[in-house]
Order: sequence, then structure tokens, then C-alpha cells
Amino acid sequence: MKTGDYGRAAVVALLLVIANFAVGFVAVLVYSLAIEPGHDPAFYQRAAQSVVPWTVGFVAPLLFALAGYWSARRRPERNALRFAGAFWLAYVLIDALAGVGMGQPTAILSLAMGIALIADLAGALAGAWLGSRRRAAPGQA
Repeated sequence: MKTGDYGRAAVVALLLVIANFAVGFVAVLVYSLAIEPGHDPAFYQRAAQSVVPWTVGFVAPLLFALAGYWSARRRPERNALRFAGAFWLAYVLIDALAGVGMGQPTAILSLAMGIALIADLAGALAGAWLGSRRRAAPGQA
């Protein structure tokens, strides 16, 4: 990988953070409009503590897989697996810094977060592998 690829990996990681935030926001919005309408904002803030981790936990590995696949297809000359690892690592660093900023510096050390991050890494690597494999398949233009 070239030096600029690490900056690109950080951008992909930041986009994944934003996408995960958006998924969590939409999950709470759907919960507040369709499942438990009519409560005060404090109720939904408490509900978000359980709704968001489950929703993002299922969607994030898919987003990472899409990012890995897209990046492998976009830059075929780049080592897709290494790039996927780089954007995953950048994501972990951003997530850890966000936890510190929100007053939860040890949140990233929890078992649930560890499992989620491993699933995200698996998604990123699987997407990168699939993107690389498809591009290298015989008969593909």
C-alpha cells in the first residue's frame, strides 16, 4: 500500500462511523414512530441504549463487507486485504477516541464491543476477499 492509502483508509473508517450512526438514528426513529410512539424524549434516549447496539451489531459487518468489496473493486492494484485491515484499524481508533470523548474510555474493552469489532473485521476482510476474487476471475473484463 502507498502512503496515501492510509489516509484513504481513515476516510473510509470515518464514513463507516457516520453510516453506523445513521443506522442507529434510523433504528431509534423507527422504534419511536412504529413500535413505541407517544413517549417523551428521555424514554427514547433510554431505549436507544438497547436498540442501537443490536441494530448496529447486525448492520455494521455488512457495511464493512460492502466497504471492503467496493475498495477492492475500485483499486484493483492495491492489496485489498491490507486496506480492509487498515480501515478497520482506523475505525477502532476513531471508535475508541469517540468513547473517550463521551466519557466512556473503557467501552471499547467490553466483551460485546470486542465481538462486534471482530465481526466488523470479518466483514471487511470477506468483502475485500470477494472483491479481489471477482476481479481476478478468468473471463472477467
